[in-house]
Amino acid sequence: MLSRKLLLVSLMAGLSVAFAHQVRAEDEDDLARAPGGGWRPHFTVTVPRDKMKAAYPKGATVTGKAGLDCTAAAGGKLVDCRIAREEPAGQGFGQAALSVVGYERIKTTDDAGAATTGRPVRTFFEFLAPGDANPNWLRKPTGQDIANVFPKKAIDDGVAGKATIGCQVTTEGFLQNCKVLSESPKDYNFGAAGLQLTPQLRMTPKIRGGKAVPGGTVAIPINWEAPSRSFTTTSTSVVLDPPWTQVPTQAEVNAAWPQGRRA
Repeated sequence: MLSRKLLLVSLMAGLSVAFAHQVRAEDEDDLARAPGGGWRPHFTVTVPRDKMKAAYPKGATVTGKAGLDCTAAAGGKLVDCRIAREEPAGQGFGQAALSVVGYERIKTTDDAGAATTGRPVRTFFEFLAPGDANPNWLRKPTGQDIANVFPKKAIDDGVAGKATIGCQVTTEGFLQNCKVLSESPKDYNFGAAGLQLTPQLRMTPKIRGGKAVPGGTVAIPINWEAPSRSFTTTSTSVVLDPPWTQVPTQAEVNAAWPQGRRA
């Protein structure tokens, strides 16, 4: 485990939840069918929340989604966009996406350093109906949490890393069915480190029609900055998900719920 000295972690900038503006876990299959083989662009600028809200189609009654097929242009702009899909159809979500895609920007090079100009890009949008909401944080990992799972090999080599973890959010706000969506550099186990954090995290559930529903899918990007050489490690291990021999029943959990707290 790392020493108690402050680890330089990009917590505020490097830890966030990706919803409509970046590729979500639930859109993986659709991305794979996109033109160009489904390469993953890195979005550097997303549509402001107020612009998304203002673009919600007049007359629409539910939360809707749209996917656009575009071309990457100079400066990371997306041009020549067309509607690839929208659901539900006929309520204007495709046109709403076309009205806001101009705010987006992608990184001008890919992971290999090659220019992205001229490549096909599929981008996704979700327009929330009034009263609907996507999962949001109740408990994020702290800097110490992230430090506790810093891969030992990366510490020894002084290597920074990042990973994106995709999870489903239950109606109670727990994360389940988590998997590694991406990690870099390879062979340093940053993805596995990110997965170790998920049992500690809590989120608000997905809200549709005023009710909590299962299936809220989130992508959690986590950044680890390279540790200072002044940091030391010890042989102390941290068990984040021990093999429990006894756990409370659902009835016991329900009985412990604070009186008067219905949210």
